[in-house]
Amino acid sequence: MKHLNRNVARRRQAFLAVLLLAVVLPTVSCAVLAVRQHRLQRQLLDARAEVERLSLALQDVQTEQTNSSSESSTPEHEPPAQPPTSASGDAAPAYQSLHPDVYSDTPVGEQTVYEKVCYLTFDDGPSEQTPAILDVLDQYGVKATFFVVGSGVQKHPEIVKDAVARGHVIGIHTDSHVYKEIYASVDSYLDDFSSAWQRVYDLTGQKPAVFRFPGGSINQYNKGIYQPLIAEMLRRGFAYYDWNASAEDAVGKPTAESVVQNALSTNAKMPIVLMHDGTYTTATAEGLPQIIEGFQSRGYTFGVLTPDVYSVAFGYKD
Repeated sequence: MKHLNRNVARRRQAFLAVLLLAVVLPTVSCAVLAVRQHRLQRQLLDARAEVERLSLALQDVQTEQTNSSSESSTPEHEPPAQPPTSASGDAAPAYQSLHPDVYSDTPVGEQTVYEKVCYLTFDDGPSEQTPAILDVLDQYGVKATFFVVGSGVQKHPEIVKDAVARGHVIGIHTDSHVYKEIYASVDSYLDDFSSAWQRVYDLTGQKPAVFRFPGGSINQYNKGIYQPLIAEMLRRGFAYYDWNASAEDAVGKPTAESVVQNALSTNAKMPIVLMHDGTYTTATAEGLPQIIEGFQSRGYTFGVLTPDVYSVAFGYKD
């Protein structure tokens, strides 16, 4: 009997031990896990706070960098423009930066030879002789091209305005007409051209697109610079015109008869006739009616020089 009671007691102890393990141990384990979870959550919150702090600090640094970059990119004064470069990538001549507003609005494109069209051109004006020439042109319904001198434009602005109002074209010849000064360098030519060009633009509101070199594109004064000079004027979009007929009215002692004979001596398909409306002779205006009638009798009509007209020009010399 005692032996049986001992077995029962042992079983109870075993049962209580198992019960203890089944109840107490999980409870303790849960408590331990809860503590660990709490610690991990706290660590996670601390980590998130640190990340947020670092993120805000990074934003502040980026903002400062952006502001600094913005201030450095907008200085109080504009930095100097970079010098132009040529097509080969080499530094372009300094004169290409001179007079940056002096460019043609109608740059030279494809040019056409207009056969049986005659172009009457007048250099060195305006002067007191110009109104008489304008009247003759009106009488025949002919339009012409006037390559003006800046000093004449300044002295006779009303004549220039009148020529424009009558439908004639104003081109640039020169401002000073002093060859040695004009052709001293490409820079000096651009200075002279710019002065005359600006006078016409200010007076008429029109930007001249055509011009004639004083003495022609190749002469004894510009033989050292004519190639870069011509290249620069073409780069700026201007069309230049020499001549293939001349009235010879600016040399010697011209008469009405001599200017007519000289002007009509050409056989060119598209004559560009050099004449003058300077102060030195009345022979041009006097002979102009016969010149017009002479070309008309040969079947020519008359036109004005614009950049689309083939540029009659003297050939380059080696």
